[in-house]
Amino acid sequence: MRFSIPTVFCSFLCAAAFGGSAHVMMQGFYWNCPEDWYLVMTEKAGELADMKGGYGIDRIWFPAPQKSQSGRGSMGYDPYDYYDLGQYDQKGTVPTHFGTQEQLKSAIQAFRKKGVSCMGDIILNHRVGGASEENPNLHGKSSWTDFSGVASGRCPWRYDQFHPSSHEKADPGAFADFPDVCHASSAGQDLIDWCNWLKEDENAGFDGGWRLDYVKGVDPDYLHKFLSGTHSFGILECWDGMKVVEEYLEESKAPAVFDFPAFYTMEKVFNHGEDIDLLVDSDEVFAARAPDRAVTFVANHDTDKDAHVESITGNTMLAYAFILTYQGYPCIFWKDYFEYGLSDFGGQPGNGIRPLVWVRGALGGGRPKIEVLKSDSAALLAYGTLDGTPDAPGYIVAINNHPDKILTAKLKTDNRFLRRKSLTCHAWYSYAEGENRRPGDVPCGASGQLTLEVPPRGYVVYSLADSQSQ
Repeated sequence: MRFSIPTVFCSFLCAAAFGGSAHVMMQGFYWNCPEDWYLVMTEKAGELADMKGGYGIDRIWFPAPQKSQSGRGSMGYDPYDYYDLGQYDQKGTVPTHFGTQEQLKSAIQAFRKKGVSCMGDIILNHRVGGASEENPNLHGKSSWTDFSGVASGRCPWRYDQFHPSSHEKADPGAFADFPDVCHASSAGQDLIDWCNWLKEDENAGFDGGWRLDYVKGVDPDYLHKFLSGTHSFGILECWDGMKVVEEYLEESKAPAVFDFPAFYTMEKVFNHGEDIDLLVDSDEVFAARAPDRAVTFVANHDTDKDAHVESITGNTMLAYAFILTYQGYPCIFWKDYFEYGLSDFGGQPGNGIRPLVWVRGALGGGRPKIEVLKSDSAALLAYGTLDGTPDAPGYIVAINNHPDKILTAKLKTDNRFLRRKSLTCHAWYSYAEGENRRPGDVPCGASGQLTLEVPPRGYVVYSLADSQSQ
């Protein structure tokens, strides 16, 4: 099955979601990040907008903004008062874990001034922290569904705004034992109104759409109604394999989805040594199948915090080299970039995430269309941009997942901008001891022939020798 971008979202997706910069986004927080996190985000806005040579992220994913049941200790996934962004004293605090409403607004404005769109994390499935009330829909039993006492006075929902409701008995799924929102009731429109309120500068100023949490618990028709009603870009968190991801995306008509199939595939390849050609298999990686709707990632707050959840713990820089040079819309994890040192991992000018972001923007134009050049080896994969322009000539990437052998890739590129040229290595890394050194220049023949040597557990990215890597 192949997908096209829904017409209702096409102009927004092309102009905003993938417009400008290197077309890379970042998850701007992690689980149990320090309190008053908005101040940290504000401080890093300039650095993230210009990671290297004028290229950086074009969208940042903010944490869930509303006051939650756990107050100052909450990461936002237990929403209580939607209209309290850190300005009301309830649940034991005025600020949320991340800060006050004013600090949120300042952080958003700091990024927007640098040309970076700001995306909010929205939890549509459930609401938590209400008072107990007798629930006629449960035959007189009680439920924690009385939100009439929220300090904002907005969305004072009661039991019939939750499942089972007189409007609808159930939807695709609940989360834990939290009250499950009934979007067929007035709650559905209330959530649309809330997110339109969040877009207003005097309230928050979100202008980069929404990351939609746990969409498997929400009816796809409502997701389409929500995105249409907020006139917004949206990325679905559909934590599943290819079949469920593509079905949910198509049924909801959402613009984009996090590429969990790619994440699972990278975990198999880089942790367990499975064949590297799986990374460009459209049955395994959504970005290979529908690049305009796939948001690729190496880690997020869940994979980082939960020991029982799959995570890419081996050859992590190879995974970043892949998503940052391949098709799709790559998302960098804040903790990888800042806390785990991957921004310049390896210590040389061409090492780490920063040069890869520059490569994608300066050499690949931000939205690379990829041709696979070699995928017949268990450990060696090579691909490159199908074409180029005078301003963005394109590049060729080779990744070697072998634990200890230098592998040779004999390739032929169709990119006419690279033919008859001397190519230099602009980004590289190897985990193998003694192998993390800049490879030499290579010639590209009149018909596009070239030969690359790739270090073990390493990658190389080549382009025109006169492309200045800043």
